[in-house]
Amino acid sequence: GLDPAERWLCALPLSHVGGLSIVMRSAIYGTSAIVHDRFDTDRVLDALMADGGPTIVSLVPTTLQRLLDAGLREPPALRWALLGGAPATTALQGRAAAAGVPVATTYGLTETCSQVTTLGAPLFCTRVRMADGEILVSGPTVAPSAGPVLATGDLGEWRPDGALAVAGRKADTIVSGGE
Repeated sequence: GLDPAERWLCALPLSHVGGLSIVMRSAIYGTSAIVHDRFDTDRVLDALMADGGPTIVSLVPTTLQRLLDAGLREPPALRWALLGGAPATTALQGRAAAAGVPVATTYGLTETCSQVTTLGAPLFCTRVRMADGEILVSGPTVAPSAGPVLATGDLGEWRPDGALAVAGRKADTIVSGGE
């Protein structure tokens, strides 16, 4: 949930659904969006470590790694660092936890208006099911051109705790810069 006092730091490109969704959510929920023109480790670190700094930040594993390498420790106002765009290793998540950085892993796609799950749980009004190991998504955020049910091409499974675990892709995919 979002509180009206949230301050969401966006250092993702607005040309990507990950960045655009931050601005759109902030407009819908009446929260503040702190928009940087690009990711700059020192600038984002300064923002996160400031008193009254962001309460939420969206990152990819590489940017979280850079922030931890630069000294990110116990950001005073940060409630969540949403981490998506690529698999996050347990070592990186452990390092973030040791540094007092609260990480919530996310899974999403452009065709679903960004997030599908946070901490493995589907978002409100989003339905996730499996067919032969492939993740299928339906709900109001699925792009109409994708049909009523989006076959994501991603493989996953339900963990014993009921959370979705993304295992990989059905077919080889080249990922460059999160795309």
